[in-house]
Amino acid sequence: MLKKFGLILSTFVFFTLYASAYVYAVGAAQSSVSLLERFFNTVRTYQADFNQVVLDSEGNMIQESSGRFWIKRPGKFRWDYKVPFTQKIIGDGKKVWIYDPELRQVTVKDYQGSVSQTPALLLAGDQKLTNNFNIENLGTKNKITWLGLKSKKQQENFSVIKIGFKNKKLLVLELVDSFGQTTRINLNKVKENLNLKNSIFKFKPPKGVDVVGQQ
Repeated sequence: MLKKFGLILSTFVFFTLYASAYVYAVGAAQSSVSLLERFFNTVRTYQADFNQVVLDSEGNMIQESSGRFWIKRPGKFRWDYKVPFTQKIIGDGKKVWIYDPELRQVTVKDYQGSVSQTPALLLAGDQKLTNNFNIENLGTKNKITWLGLKSKKQQENFSVIKIGFKNKKLLVLELVDSFGQTTRINLNKVKENLNLKNSIFKFKPPKGVDVVGQQ
């Protein structure tokens, strides 16, 4: 199961740490840039329910899941899967914990080491997005304003990343990998700048579970 969700973890870590980056989107339309600037510069905490689908290169759905996630800048995140099974992915700024209750297993990784294979490492601080991505205004469709990010490094997991805003709020994420597979994350019940407790982003392995990785 952990192997199956390795790519999904990379996706989640990327977007979580992406939220701590300061945005400079030179070349995109000013209206789209303002949406990015608002989200990344003024939204300090973010909570939403999510529905995630994975589509193959022909658009056929091969996986669906749902749950809730939280962001607290800088660098704290939590993803709780509820359907079709329970899984928790928590980043506390020092380590990333992946807990699979059904397997009674926890995998723990160094925070920087976990994101080193994703675009997150390039975006974890006050770095410019344009150092690592070409940013394109993709226009508005069904009242959603889209921006496209394409990595300047050929070896990255995702060939195209799309971000959709509606009513100034981040509502859709789409990632297309090098095999043409698309991961689409729809967000709802969005709440910004809540007073999120730090305890949400802390994790202690339950007694009796196997702990794999760094301690």
